[in-house]
Amino acid sequence: MEKTNCMLCKEEMDCPEKMLAAKVHICNSCIENISEKDLDNPDFLNILKKLDGTIKGMDKKLEKCDKVANEITNMEFNLFLKENDIKSLSRKNAARKAFTEGSFSTLSFIMFGGMEEEFLDSMLKAMKEVKVQKEKG
Repeated sequence: MEKTNCMLCKEEMDCPEKMLAAKVHICNSCIENISEKDLDNPDFLNILKKLDGTIKGMDKKLEKCDKVANEITNMEFNLFLKENDIKSLSRKNAARKAFTEGSFSTLSFIMFGGMEEEFLDSMLKAMKEVKVQKEKG
């Protein structure tokens, strides 16, 4: 992880090295606390404009994601069926096992592509924080 500054609060935040070139950096605290009053903040509106351009550029990337997801499924599904006796599982457990295998397979491909292990740690931390927030209500 590298250090950069949040574009809203200007506080220092962690950023994966490969994402330092991103146009927008917003810390978790600012994301969690965005409110209607931010719509009057010129800095916030400029950030939204930058994000909008980034999001529009995501269409082609999302199309590629879909193609890669289909290829992973084509490669892994038959192997999954051979290695797992899903007929003995309930529908829910079979779906859960398939979903877990798909997630693992995808993360494995990303790891082999160069994703740092620390990114997984930060994902786990963020997921735990989301879980706690959901439990609070």
